[in-house]
Amino acid sequence: MNVTIKGLAFAALFTFGLGAQQPPVTPALHAKASKRLVIKNAMVIYGNAKPPYGPVDIVVQDGLISYIGPADGSSGPAGSGPTPQRSSDAVIDATGKYVMPGIINAHMHWHEERQPGIAQPIQYERNLYLAAGVTTAREVGGDFDKSKRWQAESNAHTIVSPRILVYPFVSKGRMGTPAEIRAWIREIKDKGADGLKIIGMDRDQLEAIMDEAHKLGLRTATHIAVEETTAKDYAELGVSSIEHFYGVADAALNGIQDFSPEMNYANEIHRFGRAGELYIQNNFDHAKLSKLLDDMVAKGVAWSPTMSTYEATRDLIRAQNLPWYKDYLHPSLEEYFKPSMTRHGTFWIGWTATQEARWRKNYQVWMAAVG
Repeated sequence: MNVTIKGLAFAALFTFGLGAQQPPVTPALHAKASKRLVIKNAMVIYGNAKPPYGPVDIVVQDGLISYIGPADGSSGPAGSGPTPQRSSDAVIDATGKYVMPGIINAHMHWHEERQPGIAQPIQYERNLYLAAGVTTAREVGGDFDKSKRWQAESNAHTIVSPRILVYPFVSKGRMGTPAEIRAWIREIKDKGADGLKIIGMDRDQLEAIMDEAHKLGLRTATHIAVEETTAKDYAELGVSSIEHFYGVADAALNGIQDFSPEMNYANEIHRFGRAGELYIQNNFDHAKLSKLLDDMVAKGVAWSPTMSTYEATRDLIRAQNLPWYKDYLHPSLEEYFKPSMTRHGTFWIGWTATQEARWRKNYQVWMAAVG
């Protein structure tokens, strides 16, 4: 059983082969808010780099942790107090289990509409996130109105869901003068955006976007792609996070990308195939990469590399035949990621061993940079 409460993720350890004379099991509580919850006898992963410790009791009051410490309340971060079990709405016995801070999915998209004709219910997706311990999801570039509605329902606890942060697209589809760009960013803020997902901007456009976002207190995430700007530009202008691998390797090249003459960036097969060469091109400068990473750290720029998205590029046949897919892969996702010339990220037509080998080498440099 996995029990999830916003801000906490509880990983249960199962015991098999129990005898028939076990005491009755307390019914599980699902989707029911408790004003005062006590979690007893838990091992705690505190989240501040210290090793796990316990067993301790944890008191959650009105959705916030108010106490972590011995059952008698004699000590703990919240100070001394009465026995935590007293006046509790619900009690969870966490003996043999661990409690850890909730996981943040920093880059996600809802998939319930990606494959028409094969429904993937939205609650199914929410439940998967919660079962995996994800208590906050940053939705970057989806249906804004729908995500805002779900965000409000999550905040009101009328649906079972992680917290949701909504970052709408800011792309070249709607540009203009710097004044027009700034007005557009203010409009997005007024609609309730938590941040911006910026895609593929020229430097002058990006300067207007970033300056206005900073004035409005908006966070910013960027899918840089292969553009006039690179991670160096975004770091200089104070972006909050860089998504995927785009723009980082580009900033470390002496010159520009060395792509073949037939390269078409609108072709998914070309785009992902050539992307596997960026960190291993002949004009890649490791000293430039180190300087960029130092600048990102100094300016507080996060890197959300979404590594699992590209795992299949290194060994497609293995990725398509993972043993748990048979039981757990939703038919909607299975259909979506079949080779296609029209769907984003389904670039497997003609995928070769040479491309996989390049991606493996690409990963080695990329992972060293991320680490």
